[in-house]
Amino acid sequence: MDAITNDRRLIETVDPLPDLVQSVANELRTTFKTAEKAYAATYNQGMSSLTGSENWQKLTGDQPQSLLHHSSLAKIDKGPVGCVEEVLFSLNRINLESWSP
Repeated sequence: MDAITNDRRLIETVDPLPDLVQSVANELRTTFKTAEKAYAATYNQGMSSLTGSENWQKLTGDQPQSLLHHSSLAKIDKGPVGCVEEVLFSLNRINLESWSP
C-alpha cells in the first residue's frame, strides 16, 4: 500500500500490461525458435535414418506418408509467431514440451 501511495501508482496513465505482455511474447517466441531448431535437427536425423533403412525403401505409393501420419511421426510446425496473438495460437496448438527431443 505504501508503494501505491508513495509512487502514486493509482493515478498513472500508462498501462504497464501491454509492455509486460510483449516482453513475455518475445521470450516465448525466442523459446519456440530455439526449441524448433533443436527439434528439427533431431527429427531430420531420425528421418534420415528411417528413410535410409532397407525396409523403408520397400514401401510404395502413399505407404510412407500413411505410416508417418498414423505413427504420429509427421513433422511439427510451430507456425507463425510474429505477433502476440500468433504466439498464443502456437502455444495453444503445440505446448513447448512437445518440442523436446
